[in-house]
This record gives sequence, C-alpha cells and structure tokens, in this order.
Amino acid sequence: MTQPWFFATNSLTLSDPEYSGMILAMLASQRINAPYLVPYMIYDGESDPFCDALHESGVQIIHHEFSMIEEIKKNPKWSDPVFQRIARGTYLRLDIPILSEMLNLNTAEVLYTDIDVLFLKQPQPRGLTFEPFAVGPEFDPQDFINMNAGVMYINIPKMAETRQAFMEYIKTHHLTAFTFDQDSLRRFYTGQWGHLPIEYNWKPYWGVNPDACIVHFHGPKPSMRATDFAEPQIGDMKVGGYDYYCGVYDTYLGMF
Repeated sequence: MTQPWFFATNSLTLSDPEYSGMILAMLASQRINAPYLVPYMIYDGESDPFCDALHESGVQIIHHEFSMIEEIKKNPKWSDPVFQRIARGTYLRLDIPILSEMLNLNTAEVLYTDIDVLFLKQPQPRGLTFEPFAVGPEFDPQDFINMNAGVMYINIPKMAETRQAFMEYIKTHHLTAFTFDQDSLRRFYTGQWGHLPIEYNWKPYWGVNPDACIVHFHGPKPSMRATDFAEPQIGDMKVGGYDYYCGVYDTYLGMF
C-alpha cells in the first residue's frame, strides 16, 4: 500500500550542491528500500532545472511558501541568509495538513522527513500511536521529551483540528523559538505526541544499527567528514556509525 511522503526545501538551500546531493541520495535510497512511499517535495522557490529533473523522475513538486512567512520575516534574524535558508525550509512542514487537503490525498497518515536522511527499510506505521504526530528523540535515544522533528508521522485530521490555535501560538512565540518550528512544536504539543521507534530517526553518532529504517544525518552531514568544527558539540557527533553511514550515503549518491 502506497503512502504519501513529504520533504521540504527552498531555493537558498538548493543553491548549495551539498544539499541537492543529499536529496538525490535520499531519493535513491527511497526508491530502492522504501518503494511504497510516494514523494512530494514542498518547495519555496521558482522552477529550476533541478526541480524539473525531479519532477520528470516522478517526484511531485509543490511550489509553496509557508502560510505565515510574513510573520516569520518579522524576526530580526531574517537578515541572516542562514536563518532564511533554514526557516524557509523547516516551517514548510507545518503546512502539510492544508497541502494534503489541497492535493486530495484522502489519507489520515503521512510521513515527513528532513532532506538529510537515508531510507534503509520500508517504514511501517501500523501500530504506531501518533496524535497529533509521532516523533523520536533528538540527542539521547531514551529522551522522548526533547524530541526531534526531522522525521514525523503526522495524523492529518488531528493536526488540522489544532492548526488555528497552533498558528496563533507561533505568531506570539516564534521570536523566542530556539530551533525554529521544532521548538514551537515541542512547546505547544508538550506531552501529546506519540513515540516513534528510534530506528525511524536513527542518528549516525548512536552507532551502526542493522535495524535502522531511516538514518538521519543530524548534525554533521556526509560532506563534512574533513571539516574541523569550532563548535565541539558538532565535531563530537562524528563518532559511532558516522563514517559507516557516510559510506552508505556515497553508495546511494550516484544512483538517482
């Protein structure tokens, strides 16, 4: 049975070959290991050759700006291109409920991932509890309170029910959100989300896991193998299975 899968990006991100490469590796791994997913790319930007090539290969491109982008632009950090690049991408996932309705998907369950993931197995949402969504831990594999929104199973009806209140919350709290929309999700939905198995948002620095379904390059990306980071907390994440999964990434990079 097929299942919608959303990922989101923007023109600022795709101007960096590192990130367009991650999308290609991600899509190759999905086609090989998770073929029942139907890919939708939410894209804040104009059509370009990269998007056209993805569309021709079967990825459905949704040209869309975050519904509250004018509010986010009020953030003083908006003048920073790095802030713009991240915000224009991550906030897009919050519009998945309205986009699902626009696309007439007629499904209560959709998968969202960031673009820095690899699919190693077909995700199976059966048996999961996700009202309004299910997520896994961020840094500590036992810590489901400090969740990571890089992989989410979203309950579309439940998210739609709370959407108006959540958007009002963002309007008043996004200026103090440390990790963009993820921080707002944590605060607004505290204690409500379901627990996604850690194999569905497996971090390379946790080690090599033969049961990993979705590997998320949280922190250092594969292209950063030789980078010396000024922030030790990022450099310290290049441990465990990082080198191993970078090698897996290299394999998929040339396949799409």
